[in-house]
Parts: sequence; structure tokens; C-alpha cells
Amino acid sequence: MEKCSLMSLSMYLKTCCIINFRYVKDYTLLGTTFQYSVSGGEFAQIIHTGQCHWVAVSNIGCRKGVVNVYDSLNYGTLTTYTVKQIGTILHEEDPEIILNIKPVQQQNNGTDCGVFAIAFVASLLNGQDPSTASYNNNQLRTHLLWCIKNGHLSPFPQAPDQTRLKRCKGKRVITELFCSCRMPWDKQDGKRRATQMACCDKCEEWFHRSCENIPDRVFKKMSQWKCSKCVHAS
Repeated sequence: MEKCSLMSLSMYLKTCCIINFRYVKDYTLLGTTFQYSVSGGEFAQIIHTGQCHWVAVSNIGCRKGVVNVYDSLNYGTLTTYTVKQIGTILHEEDPEIILNIKPVQQQNNGTDCGVFAIAFVASLLNGQDPSTASYNNNQLRTHLLWCIKNGHLSPFPQAPDQTRLKRCKGKRVITELFCSCRMPWDKQDGKRRATQMACCDKCEEWFHRSCENIPDRVFKKMSQWKCSKCVHAS
């Protein structure tokens, strides 16, 4: 499914599919700049992985700091882009978050990831577990069109023969968080001026240059430096 088309569909989901406090969190477009609003409770969100692929993520039924990832084309890993978007939504105060890759049905082509992501969210919003759902590949797009026309997101049709469906392996990924922005870090961040990090000499926590307005001298001369929280606490 084309990127612009799925963005429109996600907007439809956000507008039409509020069910109690379980809802689609934000428009997918916000994920490109990590500008999702912070979740104040349970959420479900369709996000782009940065690699021409869409997945669904949700903390419905999870404890604090845990998010489930529903990916119809998973090989046991998560892209940094995916993890950072989840970090933006959670803004978790604890030092780490847990991401559970759920053993969901895998698509049998290279184009149905967006439809599957919506099907996963539909299951979640209707009180079902996508990990145990078996969707009918031949009816995915037809049912999605029906949902759009009728303004109602109902569970997608189940497969008549569930024994032939392939599922990915479940996996638990622990991701460490840093800085006041509570985001994960990767090697590419060290190459960007804004996301270079320095350690506070008092609390020994790591912070981004841009988040704390860390002066150049800290990076050039390895001089002592305190984060704003420790400065105010002094």
C-alpha cells in the first residue's frame, strides 16, 4: 500500500474508531519527526519503520513501560526508527522499556503490510489478541474498503484454514533510554551534532547536546558539566 494512502487511512482510524479509552494515538505523519504526543494511558498506533514497511504498536493490556509490536513481516529485529517512535509516544521515566515482538500472522506478499497493521489495530480495538488471530488474506482489502465506506472498524475476516498460516517468532527486546527526552540512542546519533551526548558529572546520566544546550567545550576539552536538573538542585 502506498505511503500516502495509509496516512489517509490512519487519519480515518483516528477520527472514526474511538472505543472507550483504547484508540489510535496520532497521525502516522508525526512519526517522521518523532512528534507523536505522549501517551497518557493505553494506545494503539500504526507507524512506519523507515524501510518501506508499516507495523502496529500498542500497550493495551501491558504493564507500565511495555509495548507490543505487531509486525506482519518480521525477522526478529526492530529498526531504530521504530524504537525511537515508540520512545516518543511513551516518554518513559524508567531507565528502559520492553518491546515485545508478538508472534502474529505473516503476510504472503510484499504489499500487504499496511493492511495487516490496520487489521492488528482493529483486533485490539475490538478486544481481540492479534497474536491469536488468523486473517483471511483474500478478504483483507475488501473488508478494509467496507470499513471505510461504513465508518466502522470491525474485526477482519478469519482464515478458513489456519494451519497453513505462517507466524513470526515472539521476541523480547529491552531498550535503554537516555536524556530528559527519554529516547533510545544509536551509533548514528553520535555522528549528528544535535544528538551527541555528554554525561553529567553529578548524576552520571547521559544527555543530548540539543536537549540540554551543552556547550562545545564539554565535547572538545572533556571539561566538567552538570545537567540542568542537578544545577537547579545545587
